[in-house]
Amino acid sequence: MFMQRDVAELMRLMQALRRRRPPGHAFSALAEYELTHSQGQALLSLQFDGPLPISTLAEQVGCSVSACTGIVDRLEELKLARRGPKPGDRRVVMVELSPKGAKLAGKAVAVI
Repeated sequence: MFMQRDVAELMRLMQALRRRRPPGHAFSALAEYELTHSQGQALLSLQFDGPLPISTLAEQVGCSVSACTGIVDRLEELKLARRGPKPGDRRVVMVELSPKGAKLAGKAVAVI
């Protein structure tokens, strides 16, 4: 499982590289969506470990479940993620990348 500190370090590196890359580079795809740091962390956590229960995603991003709900709301609004009940236990909310989200996360990770 990808650790929270690994995702945070990956985001830090991506932000540093984003400042050094010309327009049109893969990192510009992330900027196009104006993702916050936490939204980017969630996207990458789902890329490496997803689908995840929203509570686990919150833990990996380093926020409360209620804050993570807002992060997932934004990712859903951008059609980068989707959520639904866990098969066999509808009390658990699962979050996964959409095909569009997986493509975007794949572009960002490919450069690193």
